[in-house]
Amino acid sequence: MPTEIEIVQLIKKAVQFDMPQWKKDYMSRICNNLQVHSKGLLFTKVDTLFPNEHPESKNHCVNTYEPITKASIWKAINNITRIFSNSSFSVSASDGTIAFINSSNFCNQNLFSFFLQQWIDAAIATDPNSLCAVYPKRYTEIHGGEMVRFLSHKNIKEIGQDMVVFVSESESEKEYRVTDSVVKREVFYDEKIKNVNAKTLVERTYNQQVICSITNAVYHVFTKEYILRFAKIKDSKEYEYDVYFFDAPLDAIPAFKVSALNLQLDINESFVNSFIPFGNLALLQHRNHRAVDLMYSYPRMSEIQTPCDNLTCTDGHITDAEGKQTTCSRCKGSGYMTVQSPYKVYQKKIDTGLTDPEIVKNLLAADPVSFHTPDASILNYSKDSWKTYLSMAEESVFIQQKQLTGNTESAKAKQLDKEGEYSWIQNISKALNTDLKQVIQIIEAYENGTPAEVSLEQPISFALVTETEAFDALDTIISSEAPIFVKAQQVENFVHKFVSKSSPVVKALKILKLVDPLLFYSNKDVQTFKSNNAVTVSAWTTHIYAYSILMQLYEQDKLLFEKTDDVIVALITAAIEKLQPAAAPLKEAVKAATA
Repeated sequence: MPTEIEIVQLIKKAVQFDMPQWKKDYMSRICNNLQVHSKGLLFTKVDTLFPNEHPESKNHCVNTYEPITKASIWKAINNITRIFSNSSFSVSASDGTIAFINSSNFCNQNLFSFFLQQWIDAAIATDPNSLCAVYPKRYTEIHGGEMVRFLSHKNIKEIGQDMVVFVSESESEKEYRVTDSVVKREVFYDEKIKNVNAKTLVERTYNQQVICSITNAVYHVFTKEYILRFAKIKDSKEYEYDVYFFDAPLDAIPAFKVSALNLQLDINESFVNSFIPFGNLALLQHRNHRAVDLMYSYPRMSEIQTPCDNLTCTDGHITDAEGKQTTCSRCKGSGYMTVQSPYKVYQKKIDTGLTDPEIVKNLLAADPVSFHTPDASILNYSKDSWKTYLSMAEESVFIQQKQLTGNTESAKAKQLDKEGEYSWIQNISKALNTDLKQVIQIIEAYENGTPAEVSLEQPISFALVTETEAFDALDTIISSEAPIFVKAQQVENFVHKFVSKSSPVVKALKILKLVDPLLFYSNKDVQTFKSNNAVTVSAWTTHIYAYSILMQLYEQDKLLFEKTDDVIVALITAAIEKLQPAAAPLKEAVKAATA
């Protein structure tokens, strides 16, 4: 147990801790690049990559900027959430820990749902270099908050062998402000110094952000023996602190960095990071489309100008007797008059004394105003080019694409795409299970003085397809001309990988394999067997009715699949026996079923 002097020394040491600046900058860039798409932050390249663009065009593009990729990346994130929400987590821990997990409420959710939601938001959608801290229940009863918390990388001060130090944003005093301005640096040639110079500009944008500023930080120091909480006393240089000792020393510090795709030097990137390059190109191309749209979507007007009719005006200026020049109020300094009246009437004036009929004829024949339609062909390119990049971004995170007529994705291509998605989801599953297991192991240590080794079974089947898609895929496999042993293996692989264990499809297939010996044969195959007297009446009748009876039983009792296999098989067999046809009607039944 540390003495008061040791704690004061630890506080002084902890305050001086900080992540190396290069590492903090690198993580911030990863975080910002991700949040451009997941949170809709302004993509600064839409401004900085076009230094020679006309200011009005650039301002138009920046002010009309919209985060068009946000919906797409959240399709992928929500799909990940859906897949793991339908996955089962089998935990082995002490009875006390299991009871604690089952009885505890985490934001009105169980531990698994809460952790899944928070982990995906942190590790995948917001900050793949965030920290996960697990607090003992006694601490949360005093200070509030959840036992499991995720913290941004910007608040991490030290991750060491003996301690983890960070600023608790939720417990610190802070201020929030909404900003709609952006600070940027502009380089220009300065005539005064005859050299390149730079200036800082603050410009207003329509892309608002909520900025959180910590005014008085609350530090947390996690060790294997205790949690130290301290903060500076107001109007003082001293710190106040509390120490929360664990019932017994832990084997590991109850705070760890979340698992994600490791780049190098313990720096992570998100599992949806493959979306970012194509998403960035989609934003840039859409920004270019806004500029092209501004230039080529609207007709241009030109009008004939006549010299200013103010006799004292010379090139838009009037010179008085003292030689002082002032702007002509008639032509506003342009030296020319518009032929447009305040009533939008275009006037043609013939100078006094102009009598040449040919000149008068040409003057009257000339349009005082004309409209010019820009070449719109470039619009057809620019309006669709950004969509191509967005589609590529969506495909990189396995979002299902709508197939156009004549460009239908082949069954083989779909299968390969699902195999790629399965590998991707499997990597996410490993990271999720690693972190979830650590959390449960820490809870086990909090609940028991001699903690047991926690085990967490990693899912191997994922709900990559809906039940309708699963039935369609299985129907395609069974209807194929492949040998029976190949089809049986294809069905097993498909269900094993792409359908959740808890899905009725899995349980129905298991029962049907026990009941129906002709399950993997198509109706065409079975008809051939019947014609050759290679199938019994009983087997044929079972093949006809087994699935429909099973679904009928399931509709009558949604808990059907909780019964043992023998009980379900007996129920199906009994129902089929009532439908066994005589030999003569069987021919008509076969004919009707295969029509």
